[in-house]
Amino acid sequence: MSNPDSANWIYAMDAAALLEGRMAAAYPLGVNVPIARVGGKIYAVSGKCVHMPCPLFMGQLEGHTITCPCRDWRFDVRTGKFFDAAELGLAVYSTKLPLIKSASKTARNKNIRTEIAAGKPPKQAVAIGYAIQRRAKAKGQAS
Repeated sequence: MSNPDSANWIYAMDAAALLEGRMAAAYPLGVNVPIARVGGKIYAVSGKCVHMPCPLFMGQLEGHTITCPCRDWRFDVRTGKFFDAAELGLAVYSTKLPLIKSASKTARNKNIRTEIAAGKPPKQAVAIGYAIQRRAKAKGQAS
């Protein structure tokens, strides 16, 4: 997302923890959000299946498809759409991954801690749009 206003973004996780082709659980503002890195892009969706409250981060990620661990329901992480019924789907959150050009790991970790303490999204972190988080909570899809 191109919104430069950092007040609209919430830190989700350290970018180094999210490997290519993998997903990880994150809990920005206490909300369960599986975050995936596919093809160098970051995707984030609501963390429970629309069928049962199964935690999607425990499912499988194959390409852009996340499969629920309970009933094998499959969703596209780019759109949140359920493959078998387009009218069903997951909330999709905007993400951004600001990059810094060079820094040692120690300096980068210190910068991340300083930025978190100051209430800013870290430069080497996955951040999720706050306004989208609030809308998801209002719809009851945030747990």
